[in-house]
Amino acid sequence: MPLSQGRKRKVRAVFGLVDDVLAAGSSTEVIVRTKSDLKRRFDMTDSGKCAFVLGIEMVNNIDGSVTMCQRRYVDDVLKRFGMNDCKAVISPTDISSRLTPSDAATKNNAPSRGAVGALMHLMTATRLDIAFVVG
Repeated sequence: MPLSQGRKRKVRAVFGLVDDVLAAGSSTEVIVRTKSDLKRRFDMTDSGKCAFVLGIEMVNNIDGSVTMCQRRYVDDVLKRFGMNDCKAVISPTDISSRLTPSDAATKNNAPSRGAVGALMHLMTATRLDIAFVVG
């Protein structure tokens, strides 16, 4: 699906996710043309603006920007690990503490590994600010 190049560069991206397609572009015109090109080649329907992709909520702001939010994912993780009534804190760990090998042996259990994995997914998708604590 080539795009004609003018003075201003036009950019488009198409992401395939199993049976869904997410189209993005540098302008509404580019997105409309991309959808039109895809509809000519494939039997598909347009579901409108994206609300969720890979568990990430896509919030369309008034200024045209998009905010990615994983609040629902965080709530699900908190429920899964029995922490839905926990108190919010700036940092969930004392950054000056040091673990010893014997501490690691007593802390090596499957639920905590699952929680760390869930936090790592959150960190890599939308919450880079928690990288130090999760890492």
